[in-house]
Amino acid sequence: MKLETKKKTIWILGGFFRYLILVGLSFIIIYPLIITLLISFMQSSDIYDTAVRFIPKSPTLQNYVDASIFLDYWKTIGISLALNISLCLIEMISCLLVAYGFARFKFPFRNLLFGCVILTLLVPYSIYFAPLYFQFQSYGPFDWNLLTTPLPMFLLSATAVGLKDGLIIYIMRQSFKGYPKELEEAAAVDGAGTFKVFAKIMLPGAVAVFFTCFMFAFVWKWTDPTYSEIFFPNTEFIWTKLSTIDMQFELTDLKNDYYYRAILKNTSVVMYILPLLLLFMFTKRFLVESIETTGLVG
Repeated sequence: MKLETKKKTIWILGGFFRYLILVGLSFIIIYPLIITLLISFMQSSDIYDTAVRFIPKSPTLQNYVDASIFLDYWKTIGISLALNISLCLIEMISCLLVAYGFARFKFPFRNLLFGCVILTLLVPYSIYFAPLYFQFQSYGPFDWNLLTTPLPMFLLSATAVGLKDGLIIYIMRQSFKGYPKELEEAAAVDGAGTFKVFAKIMLPGAVAVFFTCFMFAFVWKWTDPTYSEIFFPNTEFIWTKLSTIDMQFELTDLKNDYYYRAILKNTSVVMYILPLLLLFMFTKRFLVESIETTGLVG
């Protein structure tokens, strides 16, 4: 009886310390976001007031109105969402097909080619920028100049060689490898072809992985907009507006009001990451499901 009590006590203490560590790590991660959010509701008087540390005395939403004007928010957020969502959907379709081929078909040099896919994760993607730039500057037999158009980004997405697509292909391949071979054999006996097996059997079970990879791809493109800045520089997106907000301040009466500029910058950051938070709230259930089922096979 004493041994059982001792084990139970150790289990409770172990769980307590695990949760304590998780809470501490979570606080370290979300602390900057909390501070940014609180500052976005402050007024300049709160910055000057030494009694104010985190919670503003006079919270206001006017900062969001002013920041939306500087960012041209609704226009830029619409363009940014349209580009990112369309690119991610195309990438998911192309990566699904590639991953399904690697997982379920046997062909010469399959392992070597999949090794090349993994190798793309090790090579810094910034190395690709110069050759890609020159390639799209004079593309195809007629030397088309595709720069300043979204076509380069759509071509990269359609061929599954976009930003970190190697990792997406790996995750999807692991999911498809978990399906028993008997499912395909039973479907083949019933007269189902390769595409029908893929559409009717494989895809319904890959919904969680699809949305998880979609979330990853969307966040990567949203927070690392290098491709759009190189291949499509003449269009303003939310990230380009955010990166040039200081220059916009210099053209207004706010150029000497450093405290209010800091408040507006924090407000702009909150508005910038808001779509990411909404996306995570929508896809978090699929993220948990994919973690439970992906990576369990070799």
